Amino acid sequence: YYKKNLQSMKKVQLLNWILIAFIAFQFTSCENEPLEGEFPEDDDVINVDEGGFIATIDGTEFTAATASATMSSDNTLILTGVTTSGETIILTAEQAAVGVYDITAGLGSLNSGLYSNDEFSPYISAGAVGGSGTLFLSEIDEVGLTVSGTFSFTGVRLAVDVDGNPILDTEGNPVLEIVEVTSGEFNKIVYVLDD
Repeated sequence: YYKKNLQSMKKVQLLNWILIAFIAFQFTSCENEPLEGEFPEDDDVINVDEGGFIATIDGTEFTAATASATMSSDNTLILTGVTTSGETIILTAEQAAVGVYDITAGLGSLNSGLYSNDEFSPYISAGAVGGSGTLFLSEIDEVGLTVSGTFSFTGVRLAVDVDGNPILDTEGNPVLEIVEVTSGEFNKIVYVLDD
């Protein structure tokens, strides 16, 4: 009985040493590999005052005179910034929580970015025509009902003539107009709950 127990104990001790050697080998064989995926960068730090909503539109500053947000019962967040001249940016994110969102419109969600400098033809981050975008929600305060974050997107729209008809190129294809919305920030925008 004693001899049998001694053999079992030696096997267990041997297995323990093998396990320790295996774990030590794992730590020494690790390489420094770059992380993949999208991560918030240092420029995602918010520099605008509380209640502020800013961006750069093709190199021109956009400063909202009013900014508001709505959170629906299914956690769809809609943020809106409007300048004194009526320029508007609208950002939409489904399942809103702290994190990074692809706001390229048309990917099977409501996520999108929109910029309008007139009431008839907005620029939309539609992926099918070359639009894209990213929204980083850095803070959602469920007590104070505020939201903060950063964003950028490429918006696309059809070019139209003075009568509102699409402008066509020499091959008969619609001409697209593109706008770059960069350096977007919003800080502690109050949101309302919408059932």
